[in-house]
Amino acid sequence: MSGSYSPEQRLFQAVILQALIDVAGLAKRVESKLKPELLREIEKESVNWFRTAGPDFKDVCAFAGWQPSKTKRFAERLIAREEGAIDALLTLRSLLLHRGATSERSLSLE
Repeated sequence: MSGSYSPEQRLFQAVILQALIDVAGLAKRVESKLKPELLREIEKESVNWFRTAGPDFKDVCAFAGWQPSKTKRFAERLIAREEGAIDALLTLRSLLLHRGATSERSLSLE
């Protein structure tokens, strides 16, 4: 995909980003006021959302301008706690929040 993402696409990218943060277990750092049981439930639901890759997952990816297969593979790296995955997620977050990514390739979803 070339060019900049639309505001609507960036909104759906933020939805996916939050789910990625949840599966990586990083939500507790951001949402420290939530009970640990609730954080575990959120993480479990996010893992299930990526692993089942149902119609709603595919729709959100389409609305975000991202390929579902690449997004799911990236989530699986986080779920497996693969080396470098958290760093890639933090880079993704930075690109989305501060600079605005211009392509899926720049988002490191490879």
